[in-house]
Formats: sequence, C-alpha cells, structure tokens
Amino acid sequence: MNFMLENYIAKCGHPTIVLCIIKNENSYNMLKNSFYHRDCVSQIISFKNAQKMNLSVASNVLKQINSKVGGELYTMDFPKEISQKTMLIGIDVCHKGRNSTVGFCASINSGMNKYYSQRIIQQKGQEIVNKELTKSFINALDTYAKNNKKELPDHFIIYRDGVGDAMRK
Repeated sequence: MNFMLENYIAKCGHPTIVLCIIKNENSYNMLKNSFYHRDCVSQIISFKNAQKMNLSVASNVLKQINSKVGGELYTMDFPKEISQKTMLIGIDVCHKGRNSTVGFCASINSGMNKYYSQRIIQQKGQEIVNKELTKSFINALDTYAKNNKKELPDHFIIYRDGVGDAMRK
C-alpha cells in the first residue's frame, strides 16, 4: 500500500482525498497512519458498513468528506456582545490501544466552520500534554492568522472532556 501511495504522489501529486473501502477492519489503523504521515486526507469505510449503506449513512459519510476537504457544514452567529474573532478549541484524549491519542481542534474563521486539527500520540494513561499541546495551539493561531488577514482571535472558548468517575480517587 505504501509503495502504491508513494508512486501515485510522485507521479500525480497529493490527492484531494483518498476514499478506501476495506474488507479487513484490522487494517484501518495502518491505513489511517499511512495517509496521516503523508498529509493525505482520507475517508475509510469498512466493507461491512458499505454493504449496509443507506441514505442516512451515505449522508454522514458525505458530510465527513465535505468537512475534510474544507467544505462548510454549518455556521455560528454570535450575539453582538461576543466578538466575531473567537476561537473555539476542543481537546480530548483517547486511551485505546498501546498509546494514548490526543485530538486537538480549533476554529479558524468567524463562522466556526473551518478548523485546524492535529493529533498527538503520547504515553498511555497520560492526561496532560505539554510541549505538543503548546505547539498545536501555536499552529492553530498561525492558521487562524493566515485565514484572517494576520489578525488573532480576541477570545478563546476551550472544551476539554472531563475525567470519568472511574479515574477519580
């Protein structure tokens, strides 16, 4: 797979998005990582889900694809008391697998429908990341400035999923 992807990129350049329907769900992580490390946007659907495709599932898949290629799914309007230059940030940690994965996402426009996102792989069980999270935040600010005439947000709203009851002691 890696060889085919490398050849395609060398010959044709980066694709806008790669859509894969996979028979073996165990190859999902390998494929996602392969595309991620080559900065290729991807949508991977299991063969099992593709066989069950109905209007609802197809609509959700198309929404995901639209979002991944920069399309807008919705916009937010704020009351005049809140600045249009507000960055919405979401951070969550998933502890499934050998390592933990931190998902970081930040809005980069006033409609809050375009996002900068990044994942951070860290040691399992670690809740807080330091340098990597700081880099993600700086990258999000740089991306925001590039999309807003070099201006930075006036306000930040940060959502962080809480710690589960089982983790409290």
